[in-house]
Amino acid sequence: MARRRRLLSSGPLHAVLGASGLVAVLVGPAPVDPVDLTWDAPPPCPTQDLVVETLRGHLASATAPPLSVRAKAHVQTTDEGFRLELQILADAGEVTRVLEHPRCEELADTAALLVAMSAAGQAVPSSTTETMAAESNPEATQTDPNEAASPEPIPEPDGGDTASSPGSSEAPTSQAPRAAGVPPSAVRPSARAPKLRGHTSLESGITVGQLPTLAPVLALHFGVAGPSYLAEVGIDGSPPVEGTLEEGRVRVQVWTGSARACAAPKLGPVVVLACGGFQLGGMIAEALDVANATQRTSFYASAVVGTGVMGWFHRNVGLELRFEGVVALYRPQFVLAPDASAHTTGPAGFRAVAGLVFGWP
Repeated sequence: MARRRRLLSSGPLHAVLGASGLVAVLVGPAPVDPVDLTWDAPPPCPTQDLVVETLRGHLASATAPPLSVRAKAHVQTTDEGFRLELQILADAGEVTRVLEHPRCEELADTAALLVAMSAAGQAVPSSTTETMAAESNPEATQTDPNEAASPEPIPEPDGGDTASSPGSSEAPTSQAPRAAGVPPSAVRPSARAPKLRGHTSLESGITVGQLPTLAPVLALHFGVAGPSYLAEVGIDGSPPVEGTLEEGRVRVQVWTGSARACAAPKLGPVVVLACGGFQLGGMIAEALDVANATQRTSFYASAVVGTGVMGWFHRNVGLELRFEGVVALYRPQFVLAPDASAHTTGPAGFRAVAGLVFGWP
């Protein structure tokens, strides 16, 4: 009887265990995202969240569930722009792509597209280092990943231009798949000119030598930048300041239009600037403490050479620091009062400026 009671008492435990096993079978493990992309890139590249959002946009257009794909993308800066190394691990095997482009956002878009294609079952061929065309836009040539699930075959390279060798009626026994939807520039090198990027800079600083005293400098410039150069035009000058000359105290200001061109090679995350340009404008002077004094305006021209650095701490926002020498090409002369002698401005000056840079688009 004791044995019978023990067997009966274990019945509820067996029921609980059986119910737990049934729940585990029905519920199963927690769902795992079949497509995973790890994005590692320096500023001003897009962030991990932005790249993943782009990838999800590609996957959302697919009509079939994506395959399991794990991808790692690592971006480094180069003298010409950025270099992407993309590793894709899928059921079909592991693929590595290396691409270069002046703009990091183009590499981010292409990486998201290639991962989405792999998730759709398309073949993504391995490659050595390739340079993408600067005007390439993966979105412009993108197709639905499921529409290209059957890649268009092309023959293996054999030195010929046709699918079969001359004199043979048999098709080749092996063919290399081509991933449809990949921009041509992302598959083979291109020698097209890089796309330019615009920017606006707001600068302030100090100048000495141009005016009778240390004076502030304000500047607004608009420019375009390539992989290793930039060109700018703008307005800069010094608001009215008071100084002392042999003839007495004066109030002087200068405003000019300016243009400059710079070599801008990259040194890691920093852009080094070596610039030259010119200024054309006017200098305004007014004598103080002089009887019958009048305000005088004179033409002003100068050459500007200098160096500096620029760095981006956000995709479209950066900082710059410049040191420039100013050499007068035309030195204004002022007669500030009827009985006063003429004053000629200095032959050269120096200025240091710093400011914000805003990139677009």
